[in-house]
Amino acid sequence: NPNDPSSQFRVWLEPRAAAIVSVLRWNTVTGRFYTVFQNTNLSQGFAPVAIASNLPATIQSFTNLNNSPATFYRVEVRKP
Repeated sequence: NPNDPSSQFRVWLEPRAAAIVSVLRWNTVTGRFYTVFQNTNLSQGFAPVAIASNLPATIQSFTNLNNSPATFYRVEVRKP
């Protein structure tokens, strides 16, 4: 609902103590599927992360164990 600030889709990155680990988190809604895309170069297209594609609403995070080089993320939300 665009008129309800509490229903906005939010994505955030939680850096961990070890610089090579970060956790991408998002809020979910039942009945939606989520796919994480990544890229290390913004001038190129994003590619889906194989282990983070078509995730159900019960999964609300993705842990990246190798954050070098710098990685950009995008999360897609879709209805079934």
